[in-house]
Amino acid sequence: MLPISPIGKRLNQAGFTLLELMLVVLVVGLLSGAVAHTLLPPQSVDADRQIQVIRHYLHRVQQRAVFSSTDLGVLFTPYELVTLRYDEKGWVKEADTRPLVLASELSLELLVDGQRTNPLSAKEIPNATPQLFFFSDGHYSDFQLELSGSDHHLQLNGLRPLRQE
Repeated sequence: MLPISPIGKRLNQAGFTLLELMLVVLVVGLLSGAVAHTLLPPQSVDADRQIQVIRHYLHRVQQRAVFSSTDLGVLFTPYELVTLRYDEKGWVKEADTRPLVLASELSLELLVDGQRTNPLSAKEIPNATPQLFFFSDGHYSDFQLELSGSDHHLQLNGLRPLRQE
């Protein structure tokens, strides 16, 4: 029989406590997750999902224009979509709407009224006019958005359903 200390614990006890074992399992799990994250290749961005996100973003901009009775615009850059609002100073960045960050692996082309438009650079953004317009009466610019990835080519014609090629 093992001797007992004055506080009721056994002296010279062999083995690990449950807390120590759980801590070791946690540390091993964190380390294996970090190793797997660095060694595994990144997953490719799904073009179908990205175009659905863009469509949803543009649809929200249209609804916001109607419900706030304000004309809004969307500015396309190579990396994001930015919502602008028209006021007495001209086109200014919409404070209540976060930009939509685009996947860098995908190629995005925008045609407005049949004309191809180029994404704007960061220098052009402060004084830019949006490429797409969403009016307070629910109308919007006629546009076609083409999204290309390694295995897909998708088109978004206005806010109508998607067409896949």
